[in-house]
Amino acid sequence: PEDRGLLTLDDLLGLVTDISPTTKLFVETKHPVRYGGLVEAKLVAMLARHGLAKPATKQDSQVLAMSFSSQAMRRVREHAPNLPTVLLLERRRRGGLPPWADLPGPAIHMLREEPELAARWRNRDVYCWTVDRPADVQLCARLGVRYIATNSPAATRAVLDG
Repeated sequence: PEDRGLLTLDDLLGLVTDISPTTKLFVETKHPVRYGGLVEAKLVAMLARHGLAKPATKQDSQVLAMSFSSQAMRRVREHAPNLPTVLLLERRRRGGLPPWADLPGPAIHMLREEPELAARWRNRDVYCWTVDRPADVQLCARLGVRYIATNSPAATRAVLDG
């Protein structure tokens, strides 16, 4: 890639596929409603260029798409049925997760306030954001949260390994 001083998603996907086939990337679409589905279509097209849009199974996928927008995750599912999707949550949803969301993505405050939510999702992997405090990292570990977003990866790893 050309040196632009900025790592683009396209460049990152190239690096990951070349160097680390076991790395999982979580790509957030950031409320794409304004663009009427263009963001999801472009994301899936970019993933396709890197051979990442059609994993054999969801478990084999190196990329997970995520958004606060249920509609965005539905669109991703339509474009790439085996690409796992994470519906990011700030509060409990009435009726649970829609069928096009594979993983719940609660904010850490949700698990602090209602740790029983993790039991409700026991048959699913859970992605929790943004987990920076050691007590929250420990809570996620106790609850069986599989994926943690953090601003402090080294400190989080130290708590998990400790």
